[in-house]
Parts: sequence; C-alpha cells; structure tokens
Amino acid sequence: MPNEEGGPSQSYLPPAYAGLRHQALDALVAAERILGCKIDLCAFPDEKLALIAMRREFVSAIQAIIAPRILNRRFADLLCSLGRTRRNDPTVGGLLSDGQQIPPGANGILKIASARYEAGQKYPPPAPPPLPTAWPGIS
Repeated sequence: MPNEEGGPSQSYLPPAYAGLRHQALDALVAAERILGCKIDLCAFPDEKLALIAMRREFVSAIQAIIAPRILNRRFADLLCSLGRTRRNDPTVGGLLSDGQQIPPGANGILKIASARYEAGQKYPPPAPPPLPTAWPGIS
C-alpha cells in the first residue's frame, strides 16, 4: 500500500515515509502504538482486545482491496492453463481449498514453525539480489 501524495513536500524522505499513509495501514500503526503504550484504548478494557480488533480491521481492509478469492481463482485458472499437472489438482498446489482439509490455524502453524526451528531450519535471511554487470542505458 503506497503512501498517498499530499501534505507538505517531503521529497527528502524515503518513499515509505513521505506523503500520507494509506488508510488500510492505520490498523497496523494503531497496533504498534497499543504495544508501545502510546495510544488511548478508548472503549477497550485491555490491550489484548484492542489488538484483536486491530487485526480484524486490518484483514478486512486488505481483503476489501485485494479481493483474494477472486485473485486466487484467476491465478488458479492461469496456472491450470500453463501446465497439465495443475489441471488435475483441484487445489492448484494448495492455492485453493479442497473443502475437506482444515488449515492448521495460528497455533498449528506456530507448532510447525517451531518444529522446523528445532530441526535446524533456522530461516536464514534472504540473499541480496545480484548486482547488475552493466547498467541499462550506460555503455
């Protein structure tokens, strides 16, 4: 979600900090402020309930923007059109639900990640992209 243009000129700032924050990200900023005790909780009795509400607000805003079910279906159609192996897989490699298998959920994925971590799969940081050997337009 890119920042919107507006406000005083902030061309000296990196793009992530110039302009007006996209409204879909407001819930993330509110969650950060809740965790840092820098915001009034309004009607929420505690931080936990406020954070749960901010997560729901964020997910709802993002889903309204990207329409994931429509995108998944279109992406699945594209994948199926590109390869025969995908045509016989109703989940298209796990992109779509098969209607039978229940996802592991937050606790389940935490346990899976924990087991990977214990097994030595330490999630190394991604390698930086290779530097270009020549810059486009410069000879």
